[in-house]
This record gives sequence, C-alpha cells and structure tokens, in this order.
Amino acid sequence: MLDSLPEDVRVDALCELNVAEQVVNVAVSTVMVDAWARGQKVRIHGWTFGVHDGLLQDLGLSVDGAKPLDAVYKAAVQRIRYKWSKPGEVMQSLTAQGTQVNQAVQEAQAMAPQPEADQGKADPAAA
Repeated sequence: MLDSLPEDVRVDALCELNVAEQVVNVAVSTVMVDAWARGQKVRIHGWTFGVHDGLLQDLGLSVDGAKPLDAVYKAAVQRIRYKWSKPGEVMQSLTAQGTQVNQAVQEAQAMAPQPEADQGKADPAAA
C-alpha cells in the first residue's frame, strides 16, 4: 500500500497504519478478550499525534468487542489509504478545522470574566 502513495507522505501513512495494527494487537490480547467476555465496557481508540501541527488525529478506529475486528480494521486501512492518496486536500481540511478551534478558544477567553486590576489598594497581608 505504501508504494502507491506519494513518497513525502509515506512516513505519516506508516505511522497511522502502525497505530491501526497496535489497536488490533491490543484487541486480541487475552486481557481484552477476557474483559469483553466478562461484559466490561472497554473501548480501544486509534489516535496519532501530528508532530507537524501538534494535533491529535482520530483514525476512526474504535474497538469495543461487539463488531467483527477484521471489518473495522479494513475500514480504517481504507480511510488511511484515501487520506494520504490526496494529502494536500486533507492538510487543508485539517488546517481549517484547527483555525476554527483556535477561534472558538479565543472567543471563549474574551467572554470569560477578567480579574479586577489592582487599583492602588493596600495588600492587607503586607500590613
């Protein structure tokens, strides 16, 4: 699969494929299989961290023991292949989403009550 992708995005795609593989490895471990058999509500998520932008990327790979693992894994690999086959479009979309999040944070900070400025009042603890 990596050979079919542009060379400059292969490392990013490989990282995401590695996360997908590790989700599968954890999901088939005896610890998780036993937990699901006992009815525990445990979910495994596949995320990566973008070193280039500092954002967590949800790979859309969540396993809870209810759905067949192979179908979930194959869908995740297809999403990864599609995402990195058109990296310019994906990066533009991620940048736009990051800008929207930053704007929302700035608006929330602007609406938050500001602490009162010290207006020359004596500090009672200093007396």
